[in-house]
Amino acid sequence: MELSGTGRDAKDFRRGAYTNALGTVARGAHPALLFLVTNLYGASNWGVFVLCQAAMYILGRTAMGGMDRTLLYWIPQKSEKSALKGVPELRAARNRTLVFTILAGAIMVCSPRWFAWVNPSGASTIGPLFRGHRGAVTWVAATMPLYGLMEFHIHSLVSLRDLRVQVFVRDLLVPLTHIVLCALTYPLGWGTTALGFAFFVAHLLAVAVTSRVFAKHFGGVPGNGAPSWRLPTTFSRYARPMWIADLAATGLQRVDTVVVGWFGGAALAGVYDVVRQFANTVIGFRGNYESLVVAVVAGISRAHDPNRLAQGFSRASSLVLMLQVPTLALFYLFGRSLLGLAGDGFEIGYPALWVFCTALVYVACMGLSGQVVSGYGGARSARFATSVALAVQLGLLLLCVPQWGIIGGAVATGSALLVQSVIQLVQMRLATGAWNYTRKLATLCMATIVLMATVAWWTHGS
Repeated sequence: MELSGTGRDAKDFRRGAYTNALGTVARGAHPALLFLVTNLYGASNWGVFVLCQAAMYILGRTAMGGMDRTLLYWIPQKSEKSALKGVPELRAARNRTLVFTILAGAIMVCSPRWFAWVNPSGASTIGPLFRGHRGAVTWVAATMPLYGLMEFHIHSLVSLRDLRVQVFVRDLLVPLTHIVLCALTYPLGWGTTALGFAFFVAHLLAVAVTSRVFAKHFGGVPGNGAPSWRLPTTFSRYARPMWIADLAATGLQRVDTVVVGWFGGAALAGVYDVVRQFANTVIGFRGNYESLVVAVVAGISRAHDPNRLAQGFSRASSLVLMLQVPTLALFYLFGRSLLGLAGDGFEIGYPALWVFCTALVYVACMGLSGQVVSGYGGARSARFATSVALAVQLGLLLLCVPQWGIIGGAVATGSALLVQSVIQLVQMRLATGAWNYTRKLATLCMATIVLMATVAWWTHGS
C-alpha cells in the first residue's frame, strides 16, 4: 500500500532519526580521539592545521558556487527518479565543481607567497604562520577538489531522502580516518604536514565511497562526448543566491577561527577550535537533518499542504532538540573537565564554551526554519539571513576578539547565530503563512529554555 505524503514524511524522518542516532554515537567518539591528537601535537600545531582547514573550506565553498546545495531543491522537483540517470545537468554541475575547486586549490598553494608579497615585514600572525608550514598548506589545498566531489555526491544522495551515506562519510569515515592517521604518523616527526596529509587521505577514501554509491543511483553520470558545462536556467537561478548564502554560512562557521588566529596566534586558535568542536557537536545534531528537511519540504511545497508541513517541521525539530538538550547540559556541567582532557591550557576555553551553550539553547528552539525556507525555493531569503548574520559576526569579532580573546569569538558567533535564526523564523512565516509549531513542539521548547536557564545560572560562577 502506498503511503500518504504525511506518512512518507514521517517514515523518512524516523529513518533519518535512526541514522542520526548512529551519527551521534560516532560524534561521541570524536572528542576522545581529537584529545589524543591535541595532546600529541599541542595547541599551536593543531591551530596551524585548523587555520589551513578554515581557508580551504572558505575557498572551496567559493569555488563550488552553491551547486551541491542546489541539488537538494532541484532533484526532488523531478517527477521520476529514473529521469536523473546520466542527465547532462548533473554532469555539468560535477564538471564545474571539479574544475573550480582545482583552481581554488592552486590559489591556496600560492597563499604563502601571496602573504610574503603583501606583508614582507611579517607583522601579522597569519602570514608567517602559513609561510612556515608549507607542507600543511599544500596537503590541505590538494584536498579541495576531493572535498568538492564528496559534497556533490553527498547532496545528490540526500536529495533522495536518505542520510546514510552522509552520516557514514561525514561522521565516521572522514573524521575517524583523519584522527587515526594523525596519531599513526606522529612518530615520523612530520609536524603539521602529517595533519594535512591525513586530511587528504581521509577525503580520498570519502570520494571513493561516495562515487560508488552515486554511480549506483545516478548511473555514474557518464561523460559521453564533449565535456558538459551548461546548466539549465532554473538550476542557475537557484544556485546563484544559494552560493552567496552557502559562502556566508561557511564564513559563520570558519571566519571566527581565522580572526582569533589573526589576533591571538596559532595556539589560541587551537584552543578556540576545540571549543568550537564542542559547539559544532550540538549544531551537528541538526546538521544531518538539514539536508533531509530541505528535500522533504521541497516535495511538500509542490502539494501546498500546510498541515503536512507543520507536522513534518515539528517532528524533525523535536527529534533534533531531544538530542541537543542533554548534550548542552553535559557541556554546561562538565565542560571545563572535558576541555582539560585535550591537553595543557585547553581548559581556559570553558567560559567561551559556556557562552556558546547559552546561545545554542535559543538557536535550537527555533528549529529548522531556514531549511523550510530553502525547501520552498527561498534561496534569496537564505542568502539575506546568512549575509546579515555574517555581517553581525564580523563586526562583533573585530570589536570583541582584541578585547576578550576567545570569549569575544564566542560572543560574536553566538550572537550571529541568534540573529540568523530569528530572521529565518520570520522568513518561514512569510513563505508558508504559518509558524508551523505544533503544541507539542512549543511545549518542548519552553521546557528546554527553563531547564537550560537553570543549569546555566547554576554553572555561571564556575
